[in-house]
Amino acid sequence: MAAINDKQYDRALSLVRQAQKQQPREATFYALEGDLLAHKKQYKSAHSAYDRAVQKNPHSSPTGSSAAWSARN
Repeated sequence: MAAINDKQYDRALSLVRQAQKQQPREATFYALEGDLLAHKKQYKSAHSAYDRAVQKNPHSSPTGSSAAWSARN
């Protein structure tokens, strides 16, 4: 997603949330939301997004960056 590469995290969050509405069962979009929120240092919100990702797919390993996923723990 170009918005992430350009560090346009608000734009990227908007796009990810649109994707969540279109495919609400896709855990990857929630993990990505967590990564973006962690980049913005919104750790509590990132934690909630990671929790939603795990709820959507409890058998999946983390898809986000290691640093951001660590913020969840």
